[in-house]
Amino acid sequence: MNVLLGIFSLQIVFLITALVIIRAFRIEWTVEVPTIDDLFTIGLASLGSIFLLVGAGMVQSYFGLSPVSEAHARESTELLITIWLVGLTLAPVAEEFLFRGAIQGGLRSRFGAVASITVGSSLFGVAHVLNFSGTPLEVFSAVVIIGVVSVPFAISYELTNNLTIPVASHAIYNLVLHAILFSVA
Repeated sequence: MNVLLGIFSLQIVFLITALVIIRAFRIEWTVEVPTIDDLFTIGLASLGSIFLLVGAGMVQSYFGLSPVSEAHARESTELLITIWLVGLTLAPVAEEFLFRGAIQGGLRSRFGAVASITVGSSLFGVAHVLNFSGTPLEVFSAVVIIGVVSVPFAISYELTNNLTIPVASHAIYNLVLHAILFSVA
């Protein structure tokens, strides 16, 4: 139960932190219903992140790195269901508001798109460090991969300036990832 509360609480902290940063620094952001063109962008960002994950996973395997997802390692039905629910709903909203809306949006005007995408995606990866176990190198490789996988979300936000786009892409990515991970559990 403590793990479940922790997962939920962390997402709430992310969301509140994002809203405080956005308000304190008067960061411009939008949430709009996606257009037909936006649906294409959502699809590309989702597929891009999945392809990056597969490619990075192959590189990990080549080097013999096998980090273990903590959720997968615990194999608790209650935990897996919670991760599914949070991963498809609250996590994409909270994480994208924080890492794209607040961080990337806040850094963009001062440092440009490339720097804001790099910092936002790197911090996104670091925020997932507790999701994995293994050797320090295995955990580090997983964190780097999560950061790289989030780059298409960041690019989609940069192209559209609509937080709905990376939120939807992130939710689709999580759906595919969880379906793959938990089907082999």
